[in-house]
Amino acid sequence: MNDDMNGMIVALEETFGIEGIGTHSIPLFDIDSTLLAGGNLVHRRAFLHVLRSVYGIADPEALAGGTHGMIDSQIIVEMVVHNGGTEAQAHAGMDAALAAMSEYYTAHSDEAEYIVIDGVTDLLRKLRDAGVPLGLLTGNVESIGWTKMERAGIRDYFAFGAFGSLALTRAELVPIARARAQESLGRRFALEQFFIVGDSPRDVACAHAAGIPVVAVATGIYSSRQLQETGADLVLNSLQQHEEFFRFMQRQSKEHQTTSDSVA
Repeated sequence: MNDDMNGMIVALEETFGIEGIGTHSIPLFDIDSTLLAGGNLVHRRAFLHVLRSVYGIADPEALAGGTHGMIDSQIIVEMVVHNGGTEAQAHAGMDAALAAMSEYYTAHSDEAEYIVIDGVTDLLRKLRDAGVPLGLLTGNVESIGWTKMERAGIRDYFAFGAFGSLALTRAELVPIARARAQESLGRRFALEQFFIVGDSPRDVACAHAAGIPVVAVATGIYSSRQLQETGADLVLNSLQQHEEFFRFMQRQSKEHQTTSDSVA
């Protein structure tokens, strides 16, 4: 082994705690309540603006059970139907709705708070320094998601993302994330190289539907026990638990490498 390779492995061990993960295990992070504290009132008001300005629903009634973990396009459809419209009407107005939502958020973005959850920035920095590509998989409209990352000061950690304005269900975002990773990073990736990091049962269900692993983090409205009951591959109290996160990535990397070797 040459000196450059020795130095690379030492650097990985010092900054990351595990060797040679590289692109063998790629996290796809949710935003709200996973990377940033939830409760963005401007984002919530953007939905009301869309329902009134695009669909003519003057006084929309909230969805029973809440919308945590749903993607923005899905929320729009369900809100329209819940308030007396039809799915066909919701879909017909979707392009205008997403544009109106983005415009509203941009105009009012200074009114929102962008609070990075404890442990997140250190984790992202360690992953980046170890050469791990980082992606987003979020229900946010694309422009809103990137604005949140920019305002929170963590935009530059992420190379690509899949957003709630690109599909109608969360599981549909997984192949989009893969395609965008390949486009952004200029190489092909197997689906098994990705895993989701989120805070809700819907994040877990998305990963299960797509056939990839998931780390569930109890930094939103769901407890560790509730997330364990969903069958998540790993449940953490927070993303301050770096070592547990790294060990999970190491296991995923080894499994992928073993599978790749057996196929080859």
